[in-house]
Amino acid sequence: MLSLPITRFPDIAPPSVNVSLSYPGANSETVAKAVLLPVEEAINGVEGMTYINSRASNSGSGSITVYFEVGMDPDLAAVNVQNRLSVAMNQIPSEVVQQGITTTKRQAGNMMTIDIFSKDTLFDETFLQAYAKNNIIREILRVQGVAQANLLGSRDYSMRTWLLPEKLASYGLTPQDVIDAIKDQSFEIAPGSFGENSDEMFETILKYRGRFNLPKEYENIVIRSNSDGSVLYLRDVARVEFGASNYGSDNKVNGYPGVTINIQQTNGSNAREIDIAIRKILERAKEDFPEGVFYNVSYSVRD
Repeated sequence: MLSLPITRFPDIAPPSVNVSLSYPGANSETVAKAVLLPVEEAINGVEGMTYINSRASNSGSGSITVYFEVGMDPDLAAVNVQNRLSVAMNQIPSEVVQQGITTTKRQAGNMMTIDIFSKDTLFDETFLQAYAKNNIIREILRVQGVAQANLLGSRDYSMRTWLLPEKLASYGLTPQDVIDAIKDQSFEIAPGSFGENSDEMFETILKYRGRFNLPKEYENIVIRSNSDGSVLYLRDVARVEFGASNYGSDNKVNGYPGVTINIQQTNGSNAREIDIAIRKILERAKEDFPEGVFYNVSYSVRD
């Protein structure tokens, strides 16, 4: 048995397919009723399915995990789930579809948990999440056999607009009025060009600066212009700051600000080889960590 290749051992863990989605601004109850329910009804009964599990959070994220019989082809299972999911698209809010719905085949359970934490007060959880996504997770996802590398919580950098209810009421505005004004004045567009294929053979490319990326730019968004020439700006009815997309979670590692990364593997992959490859990535990445930032492997199936 010591000389047999690991791949010759039978698969005992049932394959699963995970559906991940996001509904910005919604609470867990809204996500469950408006999104997860129609998706569950569409997926339920897919070929080879044993049971289904759903989860929603107050950050607007939701996930559905479909478990299949042992021996089911995970590729075929993922295709079948995706086909069922397409049926429910017209019942899902457009905001969810715009954010994107991902379908991933993976083995149930985490094979590895990594903590990235900072003993320096300059680096908070929001910074560490951005750093981990850009410098660690991207490389981990390229490891053969890694299905997902998920961060606990959602603390991406975001432009926060804190509405002042009393100011909105005094001007006769609703939150939707503010949302519409932001969408109308901060957006991405392809403006095109002038003079293309003209007789003068002269072409001018038009450029547009795109979405705003500074709090001051958002503060100057016009909410309403009055007939007397006065203008109501966003700063008059709200406070704008560059912060985190979600403050509903607070992750600590031994009391220090940190992020936790859970690694899931694909069906049939070798957990030992994945573990070795990820540890090599972490050792290389550690050399470029900001001063005061460290990592720790708190769980691994190999240990």
